[in-house]
Amino acid sequence: MLCVSVIIRRSLGADGTGELAKIVLVPQTLWVLGTVGVDLMNIYYAGKEKENLPKLVANSFWLGLGFGLISIVLTIGFYFAFHSVLPGIDKLFGDVPRIVFFIMLLTIPPYLIGYFLESIIYGLDKILIINIKKIATQVIYLVCIYILVTNPDALMPIVDKPFNTGMNLGLWGVTYAHILMMLFLMGYSLILIRRFVKWKLFSFDWNFLVRGSKNIGLYAFGAAAATFLFFKVAIMVIAYYIAYSGLVTDADLGLYTTATQIIEKVLLIPSSIAFALLPKVTSKAWVDVLSLTAKSSRHTFMITLLIVGVLSVFIRPILVFLYTDEFVNACYPFWFLAPGIVCYSVGRVFGTNLIGIGKVYYAFYFSIVTLIVNLVLNILWIPKWGIAGSAAATSLAYIIQTIMLYWAMNRETKIPLSELLFYKRDDWHVYIKGFKGLFGNDIENNGK
Repeated sequence: MLCVSVIIRRSLGADGTGELAKIVLVPQTLWVLGTVGVDLMNIYYAGKEKENLPKLVANSFWLGLGFGLISIVLTIGFYFAFHSVLPGIDKLFGDVPRIVFFIMLLTIPPYLIGYFLESIIYGLDKILIINIKKIATQVIYLVCIYILVTNPDALMPIVDKPFNTGMNLGLWGVTYAHILMMLFLMGYSLILIRRFVKWKLFSFDWNFLVRGSKNIGLYAFGAAAATFLFFKVAIMVIAYYIAYSGLVTDADLGLYTTATQIIEKVLLIPSSIAFALLPKVTSKAWVDVLSLTAKSSRHTFMITLLIVGVLSVFIRPILVFLYTDEFVNACYPFWFLAPGIVCYSVGRVFGTNLIGIGKVYYAFYFSIVTLIVNLVLNILWIPKWGIAGSAAATSLAYIIQTIMLYWAMNRETKIPLSELLFYKRDDWHVYIKGFKGLFGNDIENNGK
């Protein structure tokens, strides 16, 4: 994805990157909201009721197709309905051709179908296969971006020479690449699911869907949807101010999304730790749950603090190296986001603990609260401080959410804050053991 990011930003520039953020915002939102918990239901029933796998697959295909088409129709319908009442809605698009926005909506059905089928494979505990599929999908996307989007005159990093290749189709090229990627995701998922489940395409079990919907965990889906909107609300507000106030520009939005993309890469670390922690919290004894949560929190905090600290020092040369001088001012939103990201990294661990012990409603309510806080602060601070104000608003909302999650977890587990943040001597053994393992020492010790 880093290669994709470099090609897109060097080819489109800051203005084009901001315009791209606009056209993918609605489809990305519908990718998440369109799941309506079907993915969670699939994960649950794929592991619990393997005899119903054919029903899961058939339902997933038709639900993905149906929800996707309904999303497209509703979005286009809302656009024309609002357009007749509020002609100024077109300002939200700026210089982006409307047809590009509508074409990007075509990614929704294949994404939902592929994602629903992937959730079944995940429920079958085929993690390696999912990882291979994700890598293959990203490779296809990279190839499409390289061919369709690359500006031959743009300079490559390191060698500082023109790409001398690429069709330079701009936003059209990114749109085509997204559609091709989603079609590949859907097709590959259909091929993979055939390896594990024999199912009939023209079948749909409504009764099974109704029964399963009662157990999909609406709190978890609501929390996931609110969390996603939390990430995107700043972009929505910035896009609004671009259209109707002129206080910020498409280039500003491009800089902001560049900073948040780097932040998203940092968040992969706490996300991975939380992903590994969840099944242990749900299955271990209470004493072990407390110990694992505390250790995970300390390691997450230390690693994230170190990475964010290093990036904060070198972010300007990193931006210039990857994306050219045009993106150097993305350092300002990054610096404002940094404190919130460090806090939120441990907040992810706190939230995972609460979900694992059956207190998922905390995550749902707190996500709603912080979504509102982030929205209000963005509305108030962007006119004063631009994208730096937006980053500061999001950072503060992260901190507030982490404080609330800690309060809830402390209420349920009584783990003191010192156990969650401050390193212990025994914690270093994890890294020492890992380094020894690189040289085969673990194998030797196990053999004695």
